[in-house]
Amino acid sequence: MKILSSALFVLAALAVLGSSFASAYSPQSAVIYKNEACGHCSSYISSLYAALESAGVKQIEIKDFLGDAQARSEVASIQQKFGVPFEMQGHLVTLVDGKYLFEGHFPIGVMQKFLSEEAQDYDSLVVTQDSMEKVSSYFHLKDGVIVECPIDQPISECSHNGVQSAGGLDSLKVRVDANAVVLGILGLALLFLVLVYAKVIK
Repeated sequence: MKILSSALFVLAALAVLGSSFASAYSPQSAVIYKNEACGHCSSYISSLYAALESAGVKQIEIKDFLGDAQARSEVASIQQKFGVPFEMQGHLVTLVDGKYLFEGHFPIGVMQKFLSEEAQDYDSLVVTQDSMEKVSSYFHLKDGVIVECPIDQPISECSHNGVQSAGGLDSLKVRVDANAVVLGILGLALLFLVLVYAKVIK
């Protein structure tokens, strides 16, 4: 009788372990679309690449959507497919396994936790944090509605506790405008250097 009970216990334990392993998610591929004009993005991209590798992503590709027309077309198609509103479109785009979309300088720690512990509960995802400065929140597109969450809050908690906020949406628009200004200045500076190098400007 004891042998039978022990055998049943072992079988039950194996069944639980098997279901646990079956439900585990392991990311396979990622594409990082970068803007070559953003010189300050290199450090973030390096950290992002390392984080994706540590999460077990086997295939990581980096594309420049500023200088590559095909990459620009891919980004446009991705954002259309996911229904990303203009306010949430970042100057960096990271797509994991074709279904998890991280726009801008999204907090890497939150992304890592999502990929290692939460992704199996999501069919798709759209989140953004596009500011290059220190901020207190990020944004999550949930059922067509933009919700705001604390910058270090796990995405699973954000999904349940995030709040739609007109103020938050306004601040998101301000961040988009600020980044556009920064990138515009960088573009003008690059153009000036090119003209100087070409001896158009002396």
